[in-house]
Order: sequence, then structure tokens, then C-alpha cells
Amino acid sequence: MIAFTRMEAVEGDNIKGWQEKKEFVFAGLRNVVENQISKTLSPEISRYMLGHFENAAFFLGTLQRPDPKAGKSELLRLLDRLQTLLPPPAPTLSFPEYNVDLLILALQKGIEGFRKPWRAYLGLEQHGDLRPLHWQSIKAVSRRYAEGFDDSYDIRPASQLLNTTTLAVSAYLEAPLRWTGSPSTEEKRTVLDQIKEAVSKKLTRFCVEQLRQKPLQDWRADPIRSTEQEAPSSARCASRPFSRVGCRCQPTMLMSTWKSS
Repeated sequence: MIAFTRMEAVEGDNIKGWQEKKEFVFAGLRNVVENQISKTLSPEISRYMLGHFENAAFFLGTLQRPDPKAGKSELLRLLDRLQTLLPPPAPTLSFPEYNVDLLILALQKGIEGFRKPWRAYLGLEQHGDLRPLHWQSIKAVSRRYAEGFDDSYDIRPASQLLNTTTLAVSAYLEAPLRWTGSPSTEEKRTVLDQIKEAVSKKLTRFCVEQLRQKPLQDWRADPIRSTEQEAPSSARCASRPFSRVGCRCQPTMLMSTWKSS
């Protein structure tokens, strides 16, 4: 489900009435799904999401007023939807079958999607229009990782690795070679969503382990040494853990992580 608030703030010369506001806002959502999610994941996923949102989008307005008349009907519709939610039915005995070689390629794509931009951020090589980060920014994120802070800083290498690998693996999971049994479209969707949820949890643990736990001594050592050096040397010093961590992210390691958990 998705809920749009502050609908009373939607204005335009060609927008007249509540229905046109809803159509205008949903058109923006449709544009994102059809032109971004379709390219990032797959057209099948975008069509499924769009069809789902057509019946699961709620447009709320005037909620800050004592009597939100304009949003009352949508609030009641949202409440009704929440009350009628049921757990998904248990899928039939069907399972997708995949080519493992393609999984290795997908993992390589996801990991390279992380390593190439970061090598540019660290000034190790050029990649498109990306520019090297300031040495103080690299030092700051190194210190946060060394001291065990969460990933709330503007520079989030662990979150970025998770994002690139998740997108690559999701695209792989959406294209099985075949299915056992004869599942319906809805049953396929249920099974794939359950698999992707399980994989997402393992990927999250893997990324934290590879970028935070295993190289902890690197994070702790380099920022401390860099405080006593000049800026260029400090940048190279703080960059070292990133470079070594990137080399740890191999597809075969990730596959063994999944099999053992």
C-alpha cells in the first residue's frame, strides 16, 4: 500500500477538483514505476506493482484540520483495507529453477556496481562523471566504522553495496529457467517474494560482515594514523580499508554464505 498525504497542497492551472488531484499524483507514481523500476528490475515487476497500486493507493488530505472532511472517505477506505488484510495463501509445491552460472554473473555485476564507483570516489581510477571524495569525508566515514556508529552518515558504503547486490540478485531471481509444478501467476509472485525476502536478509548480513566486521582492524588503524599526517597522505591512508574491503567481495564467498545459513 502507498498513501499520499497533504493532497490539499497539490495545485496547478489544469488541476480542478479532488479527482484531478488524485489523477495527477498517481500519474507521477506511474511514471516512476514504468520508467525507473521497469529498467532497474524488470517490466514484469513494474506491471505487477502498477496493477497493485491501482487498488492500494490512498490519497489523504486536510488531516491536520479538526474535521478532515476531504480526507474522510479515503481514511475509511484505508481503514477497511487494513482490516481485511489476510496473510498470503500457502503456495503450492512449486519452486523456480535457476542457472547457477548466471547467479555468479549477477553477483559480479552487483559487486562491480559497488567497486567501480568507490574506486572513483577514492581517486584510484576514473568512472564516468564521479569525482574523488574529499579526504576528510573518507576519514570521517572510516572513523565512524572504526568506532561502531550506524550507517547514518551521508557516505554509506555498506548500504551502497547492499543496494547494488540486491538489485542485481533481484533481477536474476525474477528470471528462472523453469518452474516445478504448474503454479499460477499469483503463486509465482508469492514464491519469488518469499525467496527475495530471505535472500535480502542474508545479503544484509553479508554486506555488514564484509564492510564492517572483517576489516574492523583496518577501520580502527587507518583513521588514527591519518590524524598525524598531512591531507594527501591522510586520504591515501583512510582509503586503504576501502580498497582492501572491495577485494574481499567475491561472488563465491557470497554463495558459500547463503549455503551455510
